[in-house]
Amino acid sequence: MTPAIRAEFLEALHKALGALDYGIIGGTALAEFGNPRATSDIDVMVPRGISEVVEPQLLARGMVRTAGGGLGYIASDGNCYGIDFTTDRNISQEFSGRQETFLLDSKAYSYMTRVGPDADAKRLIDANDLFFIIDYMKERQIRPDRRRCRWVLDYDFWTTFTRAFEGAERLLLDLGLQRDATPSDSNRSSRRASSGSRTSGSSGRR
Repeated sequence: MTPAIRAEFLEALHKALGALDYGIIGGTALAEFGNPRATSDIDVMVPRGISEVVEPQLLARGMVRTAGGGLGYIASDGNCYGIDFTTDRNISQEFSGRQETFLLDSKAYSYMTRVGPDADAKRLIDANDLFFIIDYMKERQIRPDRRRCRWVLDYDFWTTFTRAFEGAERLLLDLGLQRDATPSDSNRSSRRASSGSRTSGSSGRR
C-alpha cells in the first residue's frame, strides 16, 4: 500500500479500536519509524484479555469481513487491505513497554518460528527488520529493557542470528544486551507450540 493509503488505514483503525489497548507491529509499525519496506496489511497486537471484544468492535466501526473470513478495510483507492491480529499470548511476552523494544523482541520471535516453504525468505525479511530496529535504537540512544527482551536474549535466537550475520552480536551488545547463558526449555516449548499452530494454519501472523 502507498504511504497515503497506509496513513488513511491507520487513522481509520485507530478510530475503530478507540480506547482498547493495542499496538501496531510488523511492517506497518516499521514504516512509521521510517523503514521503506512495502507491506499490504496492518499487524495489530492486543493483550490476551481483550481479544474476544476486538473483532465485534471493529466490524461495528467500519471495518469489513474479507472473502477469506478475516477483517479488513476498504480504502479510498477501492482496495481492501487486511488486518492481521495476534495476542501477546502468541509470543509469550506481555505487551508493554516501549514500542521499539516490543518490535525488536517480536521480530526475534518471528525469526525463530518461521515454518513452511517460504520460511528462509521470511527469516531474511525478519533479519532486515531486526537490523533496522537495532540501528534506529542505536542512533537515538534507546536502551531496550532486558526484562522485555525474552526472545532477543534467548540462547537459541542469539546464537542462530549472530552466526548467520557477521557483526550482529556486536550490534546487540552495543544496545546493552547479553545472551542468556544457557538454552531455555520453556522458550523452546513455546516455539514448538507456535510452529505447530502455524503449520496447521491456525495462526494468522506474518
